[in-house]
Amino acid sequence: VGAAYGLKQVTAQVIKQVNRQAFPETLSLLASNRTFGDTWLGHEKTLTVVYRYDGGPTFVATASEGQTLNIGAQQFEQAIRAPAPAQQDAAAQPLLTVWGASFGCADVSATVRNLVDRSAGTLSLLADSATLGEAGKGKRNTFVIVASYCGQIPFIDIVVEDNPYALSYRPPLHILSAFYGLKDVTDIVRASVSRRRLSVAASSSVFGDGWPAMRKTLHVVYQYADRKPEIAATTENQLLHIDYDPAAPAGQAALDPRALNIIAAAYGPVDVTEKVAALVENGSLSFTADSLTFGDTWPAAVKSFSMVYSWGVAGVSSVNVPEDTPVSITQPEPTFTTDRNFVSLAGALAAALTVDTAASPAQ
Repeated sequence: VGAAYGLKQVTAQVIKQVNRQAFPETLSLLASNRTFGDTWLGHEKTLTVVYRYDGGPTFVATASEGQTLNIGAQQFEQAIRAPAPAQQDAAAQPLLTVWGASFGCADVSATVRNLVDRSAGTLSLLADSATLGEAGKGKRNTFVIVASYCGQIPFIDIVVEDNPYALSYRPPLHILSAFYGLKDVTDIVRASVSRRRLSVAASSSVFGDGWPAMRKTLHVVYQYADRKPEIAATTENQLLHIDYDPAAPAGQAALDPRALNIIAAAYGPVDVTEKVAALVENGSLSFTADSLTFGDTWPAAVKSFSMVYSWGVAGVSSVNVPEDTPVSITQPEPTFTTDRNFVSLAGALAAALTVDTAASPAQ
């Protein structure tokens, strides 16, 4: 269900090590820097694995650095003897589910579940021995929790000992595209998402120099669950923060299958989505990305323009160009059906549409 080593989430790496040829399936894994890399410099680390067999209850297995973590026949027998999880309908499902938690090498799942405010679906605690019990002495421990909201994919949070931890509902955060200067940094930004929010420095030390000798902007197009996509932008050497606002209007995005849909756009550090949408004429778009079109959004700086758009529901594409570059987008062939139905953008993303990125202005 989830795995962590030191300060790093390592679920995908652990899943690959499961022996699928054995019955019951087994896992034998050395908790070491050679396996996972040094995820917490200068500290002895713990490997935590939250697992289950089929649809049974979840269990926590841990191993200190240098030890081998084993899950096999004994754990399988324990799993099949344990009571099956109670089946609940969607309406009765707890808002917050704690799949498992550890503090150092100790399984603290029961303690953490008892601390959940079930009516509000929140959790607040101090990751220390007074709250979670004594863990390994002589080393700094981590608190690891694997949890999910309302049947969402489980997430993993890792907190260093003696630090507070607070958890409240946030839907999944999808990063549709990200550009730093003229460089596509979508994968780097996606990897920077933590606890369903984003905090990242718009810096060449993070992304590399995406436009040599130029002052750069970071443009990130994102979407919380099925809400309307938004764009966040900031200038070089500034921090960019994205977080869920439950009080914000929950307007949903719809893709017109016969039209050019402007999902989000930015010029310099300013959101120009509505201005670009107003430039669409007869199903096409043609303009120059300059200050005459959008205003001088960053005086004395050469700006970049980024846009994410869709032709109907056939795919989501993006444009990223420097200031004073013509942008021309015309309707592709074949033309769309005359049956004009609107499709949820979240549904399109769920259907595994990818963002096709290109620096060329002509798409």
